[in-house]
Amino acid sequence: MPRLCPFLVVALIVLGLGSSWAHQVEGGNLQLIAELEDEYLLYDVSAETSLVPPLAEITAESESFPSKESIAESLTAYFAEHCPVRIDGIEVAPVLEEIDFQKLENQVNLGEVTDFVMSYFLMKYPVKTKPQTVDMRWGIYLPDRVKDLVPQVPDPTGHEPQMVDTIFYTFGELDLVVFSPKEPQYIWHSPKPVLSVDAEARLQAAMAAVSAASQRFFPLGWVLAGLMLGVTVLLGLLGKRGVALACAGVAVALGAAHGALKIPLPHEPERLTAEAALQRFQDLHQNIYRAFDYDSDEAIYDTLAQSVSGELLEEIYSDVYKSLVMKEDGGAVCRVKQLEYLDCLPSPLNDGETGFAFDCQWRVHGLVQHWGHTHERVNEYAARYVLSQVDDWWRITDVEVTREKRLDAQSLEVVN
Repeated sequence: MPRLCPFLVVALIVLGLGSSWAHQVEGGNLQLIAELEDEYLLYDVSAETSLVPPLAEITAESESFPSKESIAESLTAYFAEHCPVRIDGIEVAPVLEEIDFQKLENQVNLGEVTDFVMSYFLMKYPVKTKPQTVDMRWGIYLPDRVKDLVPQVPDPTGHEPQMVDTIFYTFGELDLVVFSPKEPQYIWHSPKPVLSVDAEARLQAAMAAVSAASQRFFPLGWVLAGLMLGVTVLLGLLGKRGVALACAGVAVALGAAHGALKIPLPHEPERLTAEAALQRFQDLHQNIYRAFDYDSDEAIYDTLAQSVSGELLEEIYSDVYKSLVMKEDGGAVCRVKQLEYLDCLPSPLNDGETGFAFDCQWRVHGLVQHWGHTHERVNEYAARYVLSQVDDWWRITDVEVTREKRLDAQSLEVVN
């Protein structure tokens, strides 16, 4: 199915799928992904047209689909009334950014195999400044009759057929939001700076400092030009005008070439205490996961190169990429929302080597989308890493994963 927004195709580490689908409607065909940035709140909506009243007349029998311009007024008015958004206490009017339609034949829709039309659209709520609170109310649900399409047995997850599981993407972090007819409201409050944001800021500052130190030069061109000018003046006083003019020309040439005539000044490599090394390692480790926020190989490799040495690039990229798409489960993907460090102990390397080894144990918390529903997933890992200096920059230069296991997100017990 088509996607309109690039961030939707970005995926991170796949952690596994859920074990129970008992209370989920086959062919629900209603999904919402929300993204909050400094300048907007974006709703990416996938919905069978009969679920959205302004689109209800668009059916599989329709000879053509309406344009964005012809549907924008009625669709935005419907969202303003039934899916209102208040940002910092002010109600914000939605703007239809894009819309697309796709006719599906012999597909499951609300438990029946039939022909129908899916709509895909982006609804944007503009933001003037970085918000402190966002009040979202959702008013589009599957019809009441879907309650008869699922077994009437207790569901330990509390899932109801009409719930809309929503991925909420906020400033690099992910959360799972659930709307239902009984609880249609969710209020987001701006948290303190999250670790991943702090980590990125620390890495950028450290890289800037290393870059500044490595670019310290002694301006040899200007010094030589000054000496030649002194010689020129002296020769002029002695009456040797021809030689003086030649020296003046050399001085001008040296001055013009000052950019190339530089002697790099020696600088001390960055030194880290054990405490600082632990912070740097965790920042670099998180940066590995953050690299896969990008959707181009070039951007992913560039970000990974900040964290790992060249010898590890292919290995790390390959291992993570293979876990992006769960082929055995129809291509379900997962986004990482949090790294939780359970244990991470630094120890200096032996034999006089500069660097640290880390015996690290951590959990990856993520959200998996599959068939229009979203589930939380947790994987736990243990590995031994080595942190060393490469080209004046601290990088992860070796890794050996010693344990990997999937946990139940509710009980955090091992899932076989």
